[in-house]
Amino acid sequence: MKSRYLLRHLLTAALLLSAGRAGAQDAQYWDEQFGTQANLLGGVVIGSVKDLSAVYYNPGALGLLKDTNFLLATKVFQYVSMKMPSLSDEQIDLTSDRVGEAPDFLAGEIPFSWLGNDHLAYSILTRHRSSFEIKGRRVDPMPTDDPDALVKSGEGRLQQNLSEYWGGITWAMPLNPHVGLGATLYGAVHSQRNRSDLDAAVVDPADGSVALVTGLEDLDYWNARLLVKLGVSYQRASYSLGLTLMTPGLDLFGQGSYFRQRADAQSPSSGEASVDPLLSSSYQDGLDAHFHNPWSVGLGGSWSGHRGTLHFSVEWFDAVEQYDVVQLAPYSPQTGGEEIAPVKVQELRSVINWGLGIEVPLSNTIYSYGSFATDYSAAVPSGEGDITFADWNIYQITGGVEIGIKSTRITLGAGYSFGANSIQLFVPGGDENEVVDSRVHVDYRRLKLMLGLSLNL
Repeated sequence: MKSRYLLRHLLTAALLLSAGRAGAQDAQYWDEQFGTQANLLGGVVIGSVKDLSAVYYNPGALGLLKDTNFLLATKVFQYVSMKMPSLSDEQIDLTSDRVGEAPDFLAGEIPFSWLGNDHLAYSILTRHRSSFEIKGRRVDPMPTDDPDALVKSGEGRLQQNLSEYWGGITWAMPLNPHVGLGATLYGAVHSQRNRSDLDAAVVDPADGSVALVTGLEDLDYWNARLLVKLGVSYQRASYSLGLTLMTPGLDLFGQGSYFRQRADAQSPSSGEASVDPLLSSSYQDGLDAHFHNPWSVGLGGSWSGHRGTLHFSVEWFDAVEQYDVVQLAPYSPQTGGEEIAPVKVQELRSVINWGLGIEVPLSNTIYSYGSFATDYSAAVPSGEGDITFADWNIYQITGGVEIGIKSTRITLGAGYSFGANSIQLFVPGGDENEVVDSRVHVDYRRLKLMLGLSLNL
């Protein structure tokens, strides 16, 4: 029986990523927008933000705001789809479809008379939040036309829960009526769990033998850090410019756990068994966990004409050198064999994102918006153990309207994001220490519906 080869093929087809990469939107920087106008412009407001979302996009602009509205978070409902069609010649489609809410944002000014012309504000935002499950199944019926045909069955699942919450205090001051300077100190908590598991079997009708493989890997960690965003804003009646700098995070503390198990077995057959019994299991807890973000520099602006306003933004993100998310100890399979040395690392390349937006007044109280922005992946296909998965570039199109009713502004909008790429996966081979390099095609789609409210207190 050729069970060793066929089980390896089934492992690949079922997408067991126990030695590979897991994640979604874990390598993008412009995937979320915050605030009412910023959502309608796809975040293309580094140099032209004019509400309290300035605490995130450009703290310097806060120093020039005349009316610092209390900004209630824009509520965004989204549908996210990822598909990996026709993986190898097994023709197994792996999909993930999810409907939910996009991250939230809340900001407000802290009024103190002793501040004079300076501004002090707070902000709470969900920088990242994603939850998905990709699974593929195969169940072959018993053959009727070919009694010697092998029967294969299995299910592979890949799950991720990722969240990152930021809380910040912003100070800003006007240097003169046209120039503002500001800084935001953020405390950030990153939490992530990646889990993959597989149950696979092959039956040989010729001798009745059954080969089984089960595998599971679970990485669960969190990390807290501090980071600072600096901004300067220059605003005139018909144009504006802005420049920002984001520092890497100062690692405070973090903790994680790791569980990995692989078991192979085969029932007796008339021939020589081709799958050796295997039990390989390790659980490690109380691990120091780390998360790194890069330096970034942003530039943006706007120009207003008779018919509307054009917005632009560009932001450079530095590379992140490879680092250990958690440091794992090597271990030996319970059934004997070579020592296994698992690794969980991350490495990110430098990227530049850019976007264009347009704002057109329809009346004195109604404005329409549209935008296009890139969100390039910083993932590096560095090999086995890299936890980053989102190796596809995303392109975002958004549009909507803002309606002013007395002291309230209501925003209504929609957005569509899309991307695709052939990504590199590393899946287990016939032996626990053997890894097979495989590539699959990924299609990513996201549809957003937005409702926002800004109140002038």
